[in-house]
Amino acid sequence: MQAFEAGQVFTVDCPFLRTAYLNGQFTDGRWIEEIELGWRPGVNFENDGSGETWAYAHGMGRSVYKIIDLHKLPHPHKTRVFYIRTWIDPDGKTLGKKTIQILVPNALRDRLKKAEERAFEIDIVEFTEADAKRMAAAERSPAEGRAA
Repeated sequence: MQAFEAGQVFTVDCPFLRTAYLNGQFTDGRWIEEIELGWRPGVNFENDGSGETWAYAHGMGRSVYKIIDLHKLPHPHKTRVFYIRTWIDPDGKTLGKKTIQILVPNALRDRLKKAEERAFEIDIVEFTEADAKRMAAAERSPAEGRAA
C-alpha cells in the first residue's frame, strides 16, 4: 500500500473536451461576437443507435493531485489526507480552483487508480469548426429567449 506524505505530487492522464462560447464586446459602436474555444475535463457519451454507448474526448491532459498535509485523528477515526486537485489542459494551461479537498488515504488511492484506468477507455475525436459553431449557437439561443 502506498503511503502519502506532505509535498507529494501525483499526475494522471485526464480526458478533455473542447468547449466553445461566444465572447461579445462593443467595438466602434458595434456589437461583435467571436467564438472562443476552451477546454474542460471530462468526456461525452455517444450512442451508436444499436444500444452501444461509447465515451469520447477531444484531447488528453493531466489531473494533478498535490498532497498538502495528513492529519492523524484519534482512534477509531481514520487519517485524513488534505490535497489540492488541478488540471492541465491539452494546451498546457492550468485549470481549477485551488481549494483543499479531504479524503481518507484509501479513497484517494482508489481515486488515483481509477483515474489511471479510465483514461485509456476513451476514444479521441477531432473537434471541428462546425462543432464550435453548433455549441456557440446553442449558447446564444437561451440568452435570446430570456431577453424576449
